[in-house]
Amino acid sequence: MGLSRASCDQCGLPNPERWLPRYPSEFIVVLGGWSNEGPRATVETSDPLVDQWFQHNEADFTPRAYHGVVVIQRLLYVVGGRKRKRFLRSMKSFDLDKCQWNYHSLLHEARAYVAVAALRGRIYAIGGHNVPKPDFTFYHYH
Repeated sequence: MGLSRASCDQCGLPNPERWLPRYPSEFIVVLGGWSNEGPRATVETSDPLVDQWFQHNEADFTPRAYHGVVVIQRLLYVVGGRKRKRFLRSMKSFDLDKCQWNYHSLLHEARAYVAVAALRGRIYAIGGHNVPKPDFTFYHYH
């Protein structure tokens, strides 16, 4: 039985889904957020197959909350957000293969609560909020 043909019924082990090969991108990532102390600089991942959360020490991830996150070609992009009372213009990415952060060009305007989407290799930042009023603009990065 080759690995490509393995199935849960064929391996005969308890919890067989844990023993089958899978892509390393099958996990959930939580970046930052807000706690009682303010914005967090935490990076946590969850592996649904082993039902466990892991906390990672990422010194290069700055505290932020209310940011947008999108994935393009194994790069996890973090867009905008808020750090205490300051709204952020920054965009950075985490390379899932090299495990390193990279900085990218800044947004035209700082914003939190921004919606981001990826289409055909471009990142779209839509709306968001920046004191004193909501931002209804639409930008793309390529």
